Amino acid sequence: MDPALGAASPMSGGNSQSSGLAALPKRDEIPSSRSSMADSASEMSESDTDAMSLSGISGFSDYNRGSTRQRTIIEEQATRINTMSQENRVMKIEIDKYKIQVGTLQEEIRRLRQASVNIQARAEQEEEYISNTLLKKIEELKKEKETLANYYEKEEEFLTNQLSKKLNHLRHEKCNLERTLEREQEYQVNKLMKRIERMEREAQTKHTSLDQLRREKVELENTLEREQEALVNRLWKKLERLETEKKHLQTKINEKDIAPRPVVKNDNAEKVEAHVKHLKREVDRLRKQLFQSTHESSAQMRSMETEERQLREKNMHLQRKLQQEIERREALSRHLSESESSLELETDERYFQNDLAFNRGRHSPGPYSSIHPATVSSVSSSSSGFAQASSSAFTTPVSPYRSNNQQNNAIPQRSSRSVTTPDRFVKPSPPPSPGQQRLKDY
Repeated sequence: MDPALGAASPMSGGNSQSSGLAALPKRDEIPSSRSSMADSASEMSESDTDAMSLSGISGFSDYNRGSTRQRTIIEEQATRINTMSQENRVMKIEIDKYKIQVGTLQEEIRRLRQASVNIQARAEQEEEYISNTLLKKIEELKKEKETLANYYEKEEEFLTNQLSKKLNHLRHEKCNLERTLEREQEYQVNKLMKRIERMEREAQTKHTSLDQLRREKVELENTLEREQEALVNRLWKKLERLETEKKHLQTKINEKDIAPRPVVKNDNAEKVEAHVKHLKREVDRLRKQLFQSTHESSAQMRSMETEERQLREKNMHLQRKLQQEIERREALSRHLSESESSLELETDERYFQNDLAFNRGRHSPGPYSSIHPATVSSVSSSSSGFAQASSSAFTTPVSPYRSNNQQNNAIPQRSSRSVTTPDRFVKPSPPPSPGQQRLKDY
């Protein structure tokens, strides 16, 4: 039985070693549980040795009770002791292994602590370097901010002074332009009014001369007709008288059978023929005179019509010129108002930017908080006053043609300072045609 026990004990030891080796990963994973198991195994081995000593004592005393039972107990205790000793050796190996691991881990912890200390020191150095660089940059930015604020203030003062100078210059130019424009308008209006008065006088004289020529023409036509009628009546009377005389002489010749005197007869016939020729010549002369008078009257009418057409064209040209002058004045005033509006927009934009900068500087500490946009506001108020003065200075002139509202709707009214034109200047109406005048006369 002892060899069997010895054989069994190595097998059991091999099994225990295999079980211990199989349990190595778990023990590697959990070192605290392994140490507790080793302590319990050592306690069990001590208790087994105590039990074995007690069992040996009891076995010797009870040897008479049963040897078989004692042997079995001894074998069991021996196998148990072997297994426990093997487990104890395995536990010692594991304890040594864990001690080595603990040493390496402690060394690694110490190394990691040293590395963390080094890293912390390096991080502190880097933080200090970064903070120093940031402080330097902040100081540089503050200095740059102060320089920019000073430059901005100087630039703002320069721009406000320049804008105020430009505004004053524009005001002077505007006043000069207004004065020159008023003088030109008054000069043009006076010149046009004088020309219109002269043309009206000429048209009136030409109308009167036309009426006089028409009356003279009608009178000439009437006198010619009367003279023609008188001549024709006189000729007819002479012819009738001659016919009656001829008949009377023929009757006398037939009655008295007296031969007529050819000389007297010839003389009477020659006189009559000469008188008839004279009358024909006079009729031709009167016809020529009538034709010449009609031709002259028609030529005069044509010349008067051409002159009247020229006067109308001249009047239209003057009206066109006046309209061009008014349009030029309106374009000039529009250009001035646009320049004023652009200046107002620029000043408003600058005021808005300065207001934003002022609010930004007031909310953020720095040298920008000392900037005040008072000068720009004064410039904007002066520009608004300039715009009001310009709007009040440019007023439209009164149209000199009150009756021609359809033709001169685009002509604006003049201001009260300009010369007021009377209502008696009316556009002259065209003269009637000769046919209409003749119909009126008849």
